[in-house]
Amino acid sequence: MEQIRSAWNWLKFEDRARVQLETLEHFCIKQHVGPIFLMHMDVQGAELMVLRGAGDVLRQTRAIWLEVSSTPFYVGQPFAGEIADFLIRHGFELVLQIGEGQQWDELWVAKKIA
Repeated sequence: MEQIRSAWNWLKFEDRARVQLETLEHFCIKQHVGPIFLMHMDVQGAELMVLRGAGDVLRQTRAIWLEVSSTPFYVGQPFAGEIADFLIRHGFELVLQIGEGQQWDELWVAKKIA
């Protein structure tokens, strides 16, 4: 939390909310979504949780756009290298990086179509 405050001192966390969560795979099955051409992810440090919960949806995904970080802004946040290792193990290839510094965006494409 201190990393967030130091990077964006105007940001305030005044309220809390409880939300029900489900895996991406369960959501896609329930909503009849798939296959996915482009998964755009901006989940504030929960990237690996989403990817791990994607199951078969990940195998059917052609491209993933997400924000990664070299600095932990959130508790338990994975670093860019951890996300890269996961995506490489699951058949994705990094094709584009935009930005620099502590956070940047990456585009990963399934090797079967890259």
